[in-house]
Amino acid sequence: MLSPIGAAFALVVLVPNGLYSNGIFISHIAAFQNFAVVMAASAGTVSVLVWAARHRSRLVWWACAGLAVVGLGQAMVVSARTAPGARTTFARVGPATAAVLANVAAQVPPGAEAVVSQGVMGRFGGRRWIYPFDMLFPTGVSVPVHGAEVYFVIVPSAGIEMGTPADAAATIASLRTRGARTMVDRGGVVLLEWHPPPGASRVVLPGAAAAGG
Repeated sequence: MLSPIGAAFALVVLVPNGLYSNGIFISHIAAFQNFAVVMAASAGTVSVLVWAARHRSRLVWWACAGLAVVGLGQAMVVSARTAPGARTTFARVGPATAAVLANVAAQVPPGAEAVVSQGVMGRFGGRRWIYPFDMLFPTGVSVPVHGAEVYFVIVPSAGIEMGTPADAAATIASLRTRGARTMVDRGGVVLLEWHPPPGASRVVLPGAAAAGG
């Protein structure tokens, strides 16, 4: 951020991410597009610090040194908070769950709309419309409805999921009360088929408050 290059990358990437209603795109865990900012800001910061080390003004040198210490401290704090949970946060999908997901993927038509747990949604990317089921806000998440059928693939406890199993359970229960049909419920994977009522343009999934969070 201390260099023009780092600042430019931050503005181009982080501002649109921050304006999006879903906080996952600004998250330090799941927002892969932010890696460009990390690389550019790191390289730019080092170049500025090298320039400052050669600068004759002691005020400039001490100012940059202070900012470098603050940046190092921030990195250490973030690492201390995230590193201990890395094994569970970045958990792999087990073979049994992967096998069920392969079967589920074959049941969701290519031209359908799918709402999929964001940690496993990659294999469903060929669908005409696809939306992530991820971190839920207290007031819920609104998903556009495009077709006569919407498929929900929810994996509460596998992959990199920002929501909790309670969030997933609340959503599954809510969809079933709206008439969603359970097609698969095994191996930690739930596949629901929902027919929206006539005229429906969006569906609101319950938030963390509904799950008692």
